[in-house]
Amino acid sequence: MKFADKPDFSKKMIEVAAVVGRAIDDVEISAYFNRLVEYPLDLVCKAFDRALDNRDNEDIYLATLIPTDGEIRKAISAIFAEEIDLGATIGCEKCKGTGFILGERNDGSTFAERCECLLAIIEVKKKYDPKRKDGRRKL
Repeated sequence: MKFADKPDFSKKMIEVAAVVGRAIDDVEISAYFNRLVEYPLDLVCKAFDRALDNRDNEDIYLATLIPTDGEIRKAISAIFAEEIDLGATIGCEKCKGTGFILGERNDGSTFAERCECLLAIIEVKKKYDPKRKDGRRKL
């Protein structure tokens, strides 16, 4: 997230606090923002929703707590794992699940290029990988 995202992040935190029936102050919001700043805002918002959904609603005490940053990070990992499922290439008709398509140059030699299904996975990784600012990451 960027500093410009803080007002939208604050709105989300206030919404989450309202869901669990408690108030939240600017100090708590800033603490959460600083702990989760490495992730994109849209991913953090999805993670808050998922963390709330994953809770045991039978536990009265837990139902009154805002998800911890650890719960949010766990939800982020789950979302990330779903969206970059490398098995997504398996059903691809173009590359037959390999992630690569063979092409032929003008001189008759062959080469391999990345299939669109693999490129889509790489783009998702670039979007959500907080550790690499240049968007590069090993597959």
